[in-house]
Formats: sequence, C-alpha cells, structure tokens
Amino acid sequence: LQPIPPPERGLQQVTMDFVTGLPAKDGCNDAIFIVVDKLTKMAHFAACKESISAKEIARLFIPTVVHLDGIPSAIILDRDTKFTSNLWRNLWEQFGTRLQFSSAYHPETDRQTKRANQTMEELIRTTCDDWEQQLPLIEFTYNNAPSATTRQSPFYLN
Repeated sequence: LQPIPPPERGLQQVTMDFVTGLPAKDGCNDAIFIVVDKLTKMAHFAACKESISAKEIARLFIPTVVHLDGIPSAIILDRDTKFTSNLWRNLWEQFGTRLQFSSAYHPETDRQTKRANQTMEELIRTTCDDWEQQLPLIEFTYNNAPSATTRQSPFYLN
C-alpha cells in the first residue's frame, strides 16, 4: 500500500463519491454526485439517480467539474464498479488523467470526500424535500465556509 502524495496545486487531484438514499420527488433524482479538490477542498455537487451508469457519470463530470476547473491530473476513487469499468478507464486515459483507487480495507484514502458528504448531508437536512432545487446554494454554502483542515474557505483558496 503506497500513500497518495499530496497535490502541489489546486485542481490537480480530485476525489469522487455519491450520497445516496435521498428523497426523490416524482421519480426524479435520489442521489448526489460529489467531486472534491484534494488541496483546496473545493466541492462540486450534482443531482443524479442512484442507478447512474459510468457513461452518465462521465457526462455529468464535464459540466459539473471540467468546464469550471479543467481536467484533473488525478482522480482518487473507491472501487465502485462504475469507476473500474473499461469505459471509465478509457475516458480518463484519453485525457491523460491518472485513476487512483483506494484500497478496499483503507477507506480513509478518500476521507475528504466522506467529510464533504457529511457536511453536505447536514446542509440537506435543513432543506428537507427541496434538496435538489437548493443544491446550488448548498454547494455555495459549503465552498464559502472555512475548512477545518485549511482554515480557509475553498473559494478563498481557489
């Protein structure tokens, strides 16, 4: 097991995860796709379905992250089958992005995304069933608050 070295600049390494089991209105989205910058802690949230495919994640990643921040040089992921698929690996190979998978028995590799999940879930509880409509404001609130690690807001560090 080799530790993943820290990034030297923002938007170089990102982590990805999902928050699932959210209330869905009229059969709509029931999950949130979360991408967090490893250095600045800047987070992007996108509503999706829990049943999202690797192809749909790729389509969601471009407008959620790439058009705002560019293409990361590395993505740290858990071993979800969506992320280990050939489609997903081939896509990032084309972009020159390294995929780094956390060990099945060392989930702390992706600790920062898990922390973003907890914070976002706390914010979602305040919006109740209206979480999807409030998601842009939840993302803004998250990125405007100082990180416990950096003591600065992601907006300030970005």
